[in-house]
Amino acid sequence: MEQVMIDGVALHLTEPDRVPMRWVGQTELVTQVLAAWLVIDEEDLPLSPRLVGKPGVGKPPWPTMRENR
Repeated sequence: MEQVMIDGVALHLTEPDRVPMRWVGQTELVTQVLAAWLVIDEEDLPLSPRLVGKPGVGKPPWPTMRENR
C-alpha cells in the first residue's frame, strides 16, 4: 500500500478494484466520456466529467471503462 502526504495528512492508497463487466448501455455515452479522458499531446490535461444520476444506475463502474475496453 502506497502512502502519500498532502498538507501534512497521510493518505494510504490502495489498488483499484477489478470488476469484470461489459457495458450494456448507450455506446455514444461511453465514447463521449473516453473522449474527455483522451490525451493526445503531453501538454494536454484530461477532462473530469461529472457523472450524475439516480442511485443504482451504474455510475461507479465508469472509471474502469478505459481499462476494460
